[in-house]
Amino acid sequence: MSSGIDAGILQLIKLDRLSAISCLVHGPTFVVNGRRLNDADLDVGLHLNLTAARRLSRQLEPDSCGL
Repeated sequence: MSSGIDAGILQLIKLDRLSAISCLVHGPTFVVNGRRLNDADLDVGLHLNLTAARRLSRQLEPDSCGL
């Protein structure tokens, strides 16, 4: 969601204070900070925001789909 929120979550993971988290996979900081979760011993939920986010692919633009 933001670098500050991500830093707090990563710190809580290091302190073993979290057992699960949810991630907005096309949020602005996921590409950088999502990789840091690879070695974490916790459950991770991955979520897409389908109503208020940037497009995931140019193929989803109405003109390229024939809409």
